[in-house]
Amino acid sequence: MNLSDSIQTISGIGPMVSKKLEKLEIRTVFDLVHHLPFRYEDRRIITPIKQIASGNTITVVGVVSEITNEYTKSGKVIQKGELVDESGKIPVIWFNQRYLPRTIVAGSKISLYGKADWFGRIKAIISPEIGDIETAGIIVPIYPETNGITSKWLRRQVYNLITQHKNELEDPLPKVISDKYDFIPLKEAMSQVHFPDNLELAVKAKEKLAFDEVFILQLKNQVR
Repeated sequence: MNLSDSIQTISGIGPMVSKKLEKLEIRTVFDLVHHLPFRYEDRRIITPIKQIASGNTITVVGVVSEITNEYTKSGKVIQKGELVDESGKIPVIWFNQRYLPRTIVAGSKISLYGKADWFGRIKAIISPEIGDIETAGIIVPIYPETNGITSKWLRRQVYNLITQHKNELEDPLPKVISDKYDFIPLKEAMSQVHFPDNLELAVKAKEKLAFDEVFILQLKNQVR
């Protein structure tokens, strides 16, 4: 696979998904790996359930003891679950996601990222993002999205591409320029901009990629 290849060369991306990606100006493999996060969620600190305070946005890891659909008097559907860890348990509330009791199996271990707040008279986690255990304890990239294309989906695709094809990335900058401005190498920049070890490295990676873009544009202008 080459970076210039159509996005449809990636396994699982057919014409329908490709059409959705076009709305994000993603048409090639290159476009996908250069579709950069616009912000990050720092999920490095995992909060024990016992220490969850109302009003805080937290990352929590635990086992789902139960989850059901419940109907309100007004006819709306809410999803009520319960998450348990070694320190305690807490209710989890979602709205209008009827499929959740079918996709989250009682007894499974998951991570949640969201805000703790009062739901009536009980403290609960309200409408959290459901994550794999792998997303707990890391900095998670959030991408520009469109209907049917989520950050979670983009993270998986970009991770696979970078893991499998990172060695195909060729740094456009001469070493003398990289050294002068203390830029990190392209391969490292691509990894750090999508899956940073810390927020400082994410900033350095974005600076490197932004400079590359301007550098290549100037070269093209000179050639013309």
